[in-house]
Amino acid sequence: MVLSVITLAVVTPLLATSTLQLQDTAQKQQSQQSGLDEKLKTEKCHLRVRASERMSEGRKEIVKDRIVILRNRKVG
Repeated sequence: MVLSVITLAVVTPLLATSTLQLQDTAQKQQSQQSGLDEKLKTEKCHLRVRASERMSEGRKEIVKDRIVILRNRKVG
């Protein structure tokens, strides 16, 4: 009985320390991942220019030969 109490007294701080270390690691990884996501959001761009069935004929003609030019990661 005394041995189990001593063991519990030794193991509890170790368990708390490892839990805190895991939490810190998870927070660091999450902050790094969010930083990468923000960087990708500024560089990544989906451009679709095509006529849909619901567009008027005049607008379909405008969109038909549309070319998108990127300059310095911006639409120019």
